[in-house]
Amino acid sequence: MQQDPPIERKPVTDLTIYGATSFVARHVITYLVQASIHLADPLRITLAGRNVKKLEAIKEEWSNKMDLLLTASGNEERKGKLGIVRWDVHVADAEDVDGLRRMAARTRVVIACAGPFAQYGSLVVEACAEMGADYVDITGEKGWVADERAPHGTKAATTGARIDS
Repeated sequence: MQQDPPIERKPVTDLTIYGATSFVARHVITYLVQASIHLADPLRITLAGRNVKKLEAIKEEWSNKMDLLLTASGNEERKGKLGIVRWDVHVADAEDVDGLRRMAARTRVVIACAGPFAQYGSLVVEACAEMGADYVDITGEKGWVADERAPHGTKAATTGARIDS
């Protein structure tokens, strides 16, 4: 039986929004897009979740909104250029351990917006701790947060991941 090669940590994106199709993720994306017009360098954002068609639709929607925002803010010279926000997508279900590890390996920070977190978040936290990606979420599930810190804290310290809820 052939074993898959280990997943290598190689960040190609700054932020990954896991659960990018959620209501709260839309607010996170809105904030990031608005803040990005003040950055000197492009912000690389990955939209992640389980449905590639929905993720691609969000990517297209926000690419168009980005052009409108640049026009409205007087930054039209940057319109149509690679810059401000560079979008991509990553497909991973909450139960897809390898997909979540690949997601964490390719980003600096995962912003988790897929809840309920006790149901959909534990493997995301584990993947981030293992792969050295920082993790933050929007949960208010305090019991779940406490349950996640104990098993993943040591691994996160070893890999340099910061796990915060």
